[in-house]
Formats: sequence, C-alpha cells, structure tokens
Amino acid sequence: MAAGASAPPSAPGSFGAADLRRLWPEVLAEVKARRRFTWIILSQNAQVLGVSDGVLTLGISNPGARDSFGRGGSDEVLREAILQVAGAALRIDAILDPSAEGTGEAASPVAPRATAPRPRPAAAEAARQNLRPTQSAPTPGEPDEPVASRDDQDVDEAGGDHSELLAKHLGAELIAEE
Repeated sequence: MAAGASAPPSAPGSFGAADLRRLWPEVLAEVKARRRFTWIILSQNAQVLGVSDGVLTLGISNPGARDSFGRGGSDEVLREAILQVAGAALRIDAILDPSAEGTGEAASPVAPRATAPRPRPAAAEAARQNLRPTQSAPTPGEPDEPVASRDDQDVDEAGGDHSELLAKHLGAELIAEE
C-alpha cells in the first residue's frame, strides 16, 4: 500500500463496540465538522450500546431526540463519520434508551439507575434558611418607609431638571451635554 493511503474498511465482524467507544470522541468531532445538529443530538443524548453484524445499536435518551435523529438524515452523517474515522461501514439502528446520556466522550452501556434525590450540602441549606424576602414588613423599632400620597409634590412642580435630580440624589456629575 502506498504511503498516505488510508487503511481499507474493516470487515463488519472485526469491528466491535469497544473499538467504537474508544474512537467515539473522534467520531463526534468528525460529526461536528459535518453537521452540528447531529453532533448536538449525539453528544447530549446518545451512547454506543453495541456493534454486531455490521449494525451499530445507538441508545438515544428521549423520543424527541431519537425522532429528530431518524428524520433529519443524521444516521447517514454518523455512518459517514464512522467510516472516515474507523474505516468501518456500519448501519445505524437508533433505539430509545432512557439510560443513555451523551457525554461527548466514549460512552458505555449502563443499567438503568435509581434516581434518588441528591442531598443538599449543609452550607447550601444554611444559606437557603438565611434568605430574606425582598419586601418584608418593617421590624419593630424600625421607622416605616414613606408611602406615596396624592398630596405629594410632583417632581415637575418641584423645579429643576433631570441633571439636578441626578446630582442631588445620586451624586452624578454632568460630563458633557449634547
């Protein structure tokens, strides 16, 4: 074989799931270069479940992602990326697998896991307890906030313009007037 020539495609039986999982980050990079939509679906929702008899079984975590993958021609993009990276011509069989989670890296089949709520760290729980409401009733001994009334003087009637109000209340300084 001449230098620089690519290796011939592997026979379907010689290329397995472990091989594809090992090459998965490179396959995803090739998919991303070809079609970003497909890369997003695969990197966030899919994992390699197995390769058998020239068929890649791809687990996709939710029905919407699986349908988008199947309708949009993403299977062909993935097939071409695998052919480019691994030299294996595989048919893609995308199945619904709720345990599948895309990692952007080599994924391995995982048994469904129990989803127990994660306990909050003690510091986060303490901070949550110390939250103060944004509007609270005045505490005893604290003067009440002034309340607007119909008898209050309007700002327009008080005289002065916006720059005087900003300077008086916020300490603003007029730099240039256009």
